[in-house]
Amino acid sequence: MSTEASISQGQNPDSTYDRDAIVASIKRYYELLSKMVSIRPEHIAYPPEGGWGDDIIPLEKLQRLGFNDRMIDLVRHLPYITSYRPIFPSTQTINYFQNSFTEPDEDYQLEDPNLVGLWPLPEERIPQGIVPLSQPLKGDTLGTWWLLDTNTGRSRTGFRLGWESSYLTLRIAGELTVHDAYISRPADEIPEDEQWRTARPVPAVAYFDGLCEDMISLKMFPVPGDSNGSEWQVWQPKWMHAHQKWLDEAQEIYRKCRWPNLQRFQRQKCRKLLVEMQDRLTAEEREEQERRNAVATET
Repeated sequence: MSTEASISQGQNPDSTYDRDAIVASIKRYYELLSKMVSIRPEHIAYPPEGGWGDDIIPLEKLQRLGFNDRMIDLVRHLPYITSYRPIFPSTQTINYFQNSFTEPDEDYQLEDPNLVGLWPLPEERIPQGIVPLSQPLKGDTLGTWWLLDTNTGRSRTGFRLGWESSYLTLRIAGELTVHDAYISRPADEIPEDEQWRTARPVPAVAYFDGLCEDMISLKMFPVPGDSNGSEWQVWQPKWMHAHQKWLDEAQEIYRKCRWPNLQRFQRQKCRKLLVEMQDRLTAEEREEQERRNAVATET
């Protein structure tokens, strides 16, 4: 039996890594996003039966970066987004297509994948089994790395649960670490040899299912740019209190257009109203900046 067949046909029954379940959860998230004012359905590239072939993925370059058979197997079966619109705040997918890996072979260095934008920290290897799924959009410092662990049957000590003060040893795999500009766990909880784990790892399927729930409830939602072509965005109200009136209006626009009824949602009407709102937001911000400049000039 080939390595790929053994990977795809089943996992150790004690393992929590389930490629198909993880891929399905990512697919659900992308498809829900495509029903909102965001990417379009045709922006989702689905792998053919059996996965993306060697004529599509940059196999040799991935191997140079240390991708093992399990990592490459995941890459073969992921759906990818072919639009530059964000799929999360300030975040884009990493597409493992040959036309996205255009640098010379020698640039894909095992010791420093950060050079080609495939790892958040410089001069570090991609840890064995960890597949980056996303990266900051156009280098935005507020972007997010989704780092998926494909390892099986590992144990980790130092994972704190809820209110408990003791550390536990848990079997974890198929987990996702969300790495961004902020550290969201106690510093002494970050593994010394894994400084990229700035957030507690969570089950990948639960994470993407949670994002779907957030979009259904408008705890997170995409918005288009203004009529002058400003960047599309994904808004998370919990981090945007300074723009509360615009958040409230955007949520009301979605609801007015029958969200979250997927069958009756008026996507084009919603986009039109959101663009008009963005025009007013842009004008208000411009007026505020002009006022500040005038005050600064007077002083």
